[in-house]
Parts: sequence; structure tokens; C-alpha cells
Amino acid sequence: MRLKLLGNPEARNLLILFNGWAMDERPFLSLLPEGVRVAVLFDYRDLSLPELPRVPGRTLVLAWSLGVYAALHHAERLPARFVFLAGTGAFRDRLYGIDPRALDLTLEALKRDGPPVLERFYRRMFADEEHARRFRHHLPRRKLSEVIEELEMAAGLPPLFPELPEGTRIFVPTGDRIVPPPAQERFWRRLGGEYRPVPGGHFPFYAFRDLIEWFGDVP
Repeated sequence: MRLKLLGNPEARNLLILFNGWAMDERPFLSLLPEGVRVAVLFDYRDLSLPELPRVPGRTLVLAWSLGVYAALHHAERLPARFVFLAGTGAFRDRLYGIDPRALDLTLEALKRDGPPVLERFYRRMFADEEHARRFRHHLPRRKLSEVIEELEMAAGLPPLFPELPEGTRIFVPTGDRIVPPPAQERFWRRLGGEYRPVPGGHFPFYAFRDLIEWFGDVP
């Protein structure tokens, strides 16, 4: 994984964002909560966790999309409050994740046609055209070869069905066209987690003021 540190270096609280496939920090720069240190993790070609900053206050984890898998993989090492959004611990899975045939076709098309396929993926993340336009102004700056390797790695990940950390919050976007909502729901039911439906597509962040809102009662 790669790490990008943002926000106030002197903040008491740390928010760790386990980002999605083909992402970096750029789409989230307008969503940084005031007075919080933010550690953005991305690039899952290597699932090793980089060294994270230590803070005197609370540590919060917001895991989205492929980042849900990565966060579940490391959950025991992170004494934190968790929010899981638009992802599962079974990335390529007919019942609990993305249908294997759809994922394989995407990977083949990405290798064959390149950037237009990635652009179509980005557009499918959104149910709201205004949010899609906002995203296009803050596109990730990742090399195509990197994101292809990242997707190849993710396609081979074994499913995870761990015990959920206490106090976990789970959100399933009802208009998700990347990870089917029924698959998300089946996964969380298997783990015994209570999930909440939220409107929007796979990338619902721009309907919220900042990243900290997903934690509800955290100041």
C-alpha cells in the first residue's frame, strides 16, 4: 500500500481512509474534516500496511470498495472505530462480491483498450451526474499499468469472513453498479453485521460534507 498524509499534523484524532481500486487521494481533497489528521491508503498491489502516524486521541477507519477487504485484512492490528462502505471481504465472488465474469471482462478490456475502460468505470461509480462531474475535476493520477496490476492482484484474493470489530458501522449504497447491493447485504448478514442502506452509487461521498460524517456521533 501507499500512504498519503493530509490534514492537520498536530490533530489529536486520526482518520484512516482505505481507498478503492484505481484511486489516490485527489477525489477526497475537498472532503477532509477540519482538525483531523487523515491517512489515505491506496494501491493494493501489496497489502502490507505502511507505518501510520500515532495520535493521542481516537483512530477512525473508513474503508470503501476494495479498501473494505484491506481493512478487514488488517482489522485486528488497528484499535479503531470502523465504517465499511460499498465493499465486502470477498472481492471477486459470485455471491458476496463482484461477479467473476464481469470482473474478468473488465480486466480483459482494460488490458486491450486502456483509458476509455477506466473512464467508463469511473462514470459507473455515480448515480448523480453532478457528482460525476465533480469527480472528473479531481481524477486520480495513477499509471494504467499500476491499476491493471492492482486489479489482477485483487482478482486473486481469497474471501475473508472475519469477526467484525465492536461498534462497526456498515453502509450499502442502494444504487451501487460496481459491487451489487444484494452481494454486499449477503456478505454482511453472513458476518452478523447490521448494515444501513444509503442512497447513491458506488461513490456516495459527495452527498456528504466531509469524511467524518460517516461516523455519526464522532466530533
